[in-house]
Amino acid sequence: PTAEPTAEPTAEPTAEPTEEPTAEPTEEPTEEPTAIPEPTATPEPTAEPIPEGPLLLRSGSFGAGMADYSAVGTASLVRLPDGQTVIQLAGFQTQWGPDLFVFLSEHPAPRSDAEVRAGSGGYNLGRLSSHTTPEQTYVVPADVNPEQYRSVVVYCRAFSQVFSSAELIADQ
Repeated sequence: PTAEPTAEPTAEPTAEPTEEPTAEPTEEPTEEPTAIPEPTATPEPTAEPIPEGPLLLRSGSFGAGMADYSAVGTASLVRLPDGQTVIQLAGFQTQWGPDLFVFLSEHPAPRSDAEVRAGSGGYNLGRLSSHTTPEQTYVVPADVNPEQYRSVVVYCRAFSQVFSSAELIADQ
C-alpha cells in the first residue's frame, strides 16, 4: 500500500517586520548652513516729524491803514497738526466797514489797492467774520503757497480801501 502523504501544518506567512520611524534625519545635509547677516542700522527718516500742536510759522501786528482806518491785534500764519495752514487773528478789532475781507498780499505793508494786489494779485481768504470778534481763523487752501505772501490785510472791497495790514515775519 502506498502511504498517503500526510499534511504537515504549514506556518502562517508572517508580515515582514516594519521599521520604526526614528527622530534622526535619514539624509545628511549637503551644504554648510549660511551665516545670518548682522542687522544694519536703518537710516533716520528725512521728513520732519509732525508737531504735536500748532506750529507758528510767521506773525505780525496790525496797525494803521489809509484814511484813519486801523486795526489792533495780531495775525499769525499757523500750520496745524493735520497739515492744514490757517491765518489766526488774535486780540483783533477794527472799525466797521460795509464790505470787509481778509486778504493775503505779497507786499509787506500795503496801504493801497495796487499794493494789496501787487505781484500775483493777492489772495482773498474771505469775508471778515466780525470787526469786533477778537479770535478768528481763516483757512489757507492747500493749493495756495502761503510762503509767497508777506502780509495779512483787512480790506474794504467796495471802496478799494486798506483798513489795516499785519506784516508776517518769522519769529526771531
